[in-house]
Formats: sequence, structure tokens, C-alpha cells
Amino acid sequence: MRTTPSATANARQRPTRKTRPEPTPQPGDSAAAEASPSRLELIRMTAFALYEARGCEDGHELDDWLRAEAEVDAKSAPPVAH
Repeated sequence: MRTTPSATANARQRPTRKTRPEPTPQPGDSAAAEASPSRLELIRMTAFALYEARGCEDGHELDDWLRAEAEVDAKSAPPVAH
């Protein structure tokens, strides 16, 4: 059996390097809070409620999202001691 140049080249290829897995976000990490699906879902629902309250008028998506973020974060923030 004769070996083709492509078969020889394939046999010489270096194995792929394994990469390390991404670290798992821990509770209390800012990245974990940012990526929390429950937070994002609350923001989405709040932004949609703002859109509906305005009569489903388009063009205010960013304003609705930013206001929803502020409202959700204010509700989940610990109370400030006076």
C-alpha cells in the first residue's frame, strides 16, 4: 500500500492543545450578579412593562432597559443604614 502525501501530513499534525475551563462565577462576584439569568429576566419583564405602560410606543428601548435595570437593582440592593 502506497502512502499519499496528504495521509503523511495528517499523521504529522500536532494534537490540539486542551484549554482550561472558564472559572465558575461564585456568589458575590460582580460577574455572577451581572450574568444571573434571574436578574436579566427581571430586567426584561420590567422593561416590557414600561413599554406597555407607554402604549407600546417604539423608539424608547434603551431608556426602558436602563430604567428597568435601575428599578431591579434598587429592589435587590440591601437597605442603606441611616
